[in-house]
Amino acid sequence: MLDPAVPDATYRPTIDPRRWAPIEAFVTENVDEAAPALPYSRASLLTAVAHHVAWVRAQTGPLSGTQAVFSREMIGASVADMAPATPSTKGRRRSILLRVGEALGAVDRASELPPLSASSSTTPYTRQERAGLRTWVELQGKSAMKTSLRALLALGFGAGLLTRELSDVTAADVGQGGNLVRINGPRARLVPVAAEWQGELASLASTAVASVDTLFRPGVPYSKNTVVDIVRRADGATVVTTQRMRASWIVDRLVEGTPMHELIAAAGVRSLDAFVRYEKYLVPPMSPAFVSARV
Repeated sequence: MLDPAVPDATYRPTIDPRRWAPIEAFVTENVDEAAPALPYSRASLLTAVAHHVAWVRAQTGPLSGTQAVFSREMIGASVADMAPATPSTKGRRRSILLRVGEALGAVDRASELPPLSASSSTTPYTRQERAGLRTWVELQGKSAMKTSLRALLALGFGAGLLTRELSDVTAADVGQGGNLVRINGPRARLVPVAAEWQGELASLASTAVASVDTLFRPGVPYSKNTVVDIVRRADGATVVTTQRMRASWIVDRLVEGTPMHELIAAAGVRSLDAFVRYEKYLVPPMSPAFVSARV
């Protein structure tokens, strides 16, 4: 079945004409050869291949042939350099280019590329990584930056909140002593805060300028890249994701033996199915690793 997203008729990829002119013949020739064997529209193929070939030419100069341009290594590098792009967009682009490479005989069908970085988004942070993030926050020079990043860690590790949720938490939403966080909106609920983060959260709430101010990035409108933006501007290169912090919070609660009905309610999910992906991170209760981790 063809991809109906873009009509084929007279389609030309949206790309700078100065970049398109030198590669048009190469792109169209290879797309026309690969298209009959692929379940994508010609327009979708042209878009993916044009941007890939333009990137290759910018990196290497004159094109050195189909085999080199559509090699697995070149495709992997091209997709990794897509910016800005979501993991799903990168995944789709890589799939299309790999199928083109296979159809042109430049890619071995039996080979596998490593998963995109998004596949590790549910991997919990280790204790060492968490300690490193705390240190990173304390080393921030700007007071406002440090305060927002403290809130990010406290709400992420302490309550397992999603990006949208932690961006909306105000000082008034924090319970006495930082023991609870009230979440409003579609997944309205009360979330118990992990003991080690309660003091931090209480401190942030008590020092907020106003009770209606959000703890994370007060005065800054929410956007889907709100966490990425502030982490990018912070001192010291690092990566922080709310998905991994949430995974850490969930795994911690599972290891502690939190009753399932309570965890389902606190996490804002519908069933136990949401926790299946974390099973592989649970430490057997009687193992030495578990005992040393709890001491």
